[in-house]
Amino acid sequence: MYNEISIDRVKKIVSDSFENLGIEGISVFLHSERVAEYSKALTAECVKKYKELVDKIDPERVYLSGILHDIGKKVFPIELLNGKSKLNDEDIEKIKTHPLEGYNLLKKAEEKYNIKLWQDICDAVLFHHENYDGTGYPEGKKNGEIPLIARILRVADFYDASFTRIKTNGGIKQNEENCPCVKTKEYCIEQLKERKGTFFDPNIADIFIEIIKKPVEIISEKINENNLIYKTNSF
Repeated sequence: MYNEISIDRVKKIVSDSFENLGIEGISVFLHSERVAEYSKALTAECVKKYKELVDKIDPERVYLSGILHDIGKKVFPIELLNGKSKLNDEDIEKIKTHPLEGYNLLKKAEEKYNIKLWQDICDAVLFHHENYDGTGYPEGKKNGEIPLIARILRVADFYDASFTRIKTNGGIKQNEENCPCVKTKEYCIEQLKERKGTFFDPNIADIFIEIIKKPVEIISEKINENNLIYKTNSF
């Protein structure tokens, strides 16, 4: 059963799965750790504000969803992740399949490691790129159709991809989420505000903005660990 597997073991499985991708794989995993930390902190604040969520969402489960959210990228060749070459439209569409690839990998992992993952974790991985207005992928879900954990990950994932020191390849076709250079916290907060109701659940976005305005210790020191400049294609 899932309860018999620790978060540390899951993290080890995920980090090992990216080893063959070298620095690009390490970058994906470090991003996932930060997203997990942000998402856990965001969940805790959501539960404080909306007491009815206490029995509906578990911060530890959300954390695990963050660790696993980009696991689908392990199936891609390095050149699709490292930002060193120009990507065509077909390449970009391929990268956008990573939520479904991740979902399928989790289902296979259940058999391989003799574990049972909670379905809400699998669904969060599958739907973490859905937008609140229905313009996301893979299924174009909107509003309350998107699982709560996926809506939380959507905000945390966007913020980390924007705020951490990520340099995307200026030669590729940029979308709304690609950040061509290092951005300030203030800039990223404005990007979050602009996308409330389109990309993000407005209530969740507002709570997250209040969190990141606080000293970093309120969230976790881990968020600042290994905050290195690296080059990757982020979708």
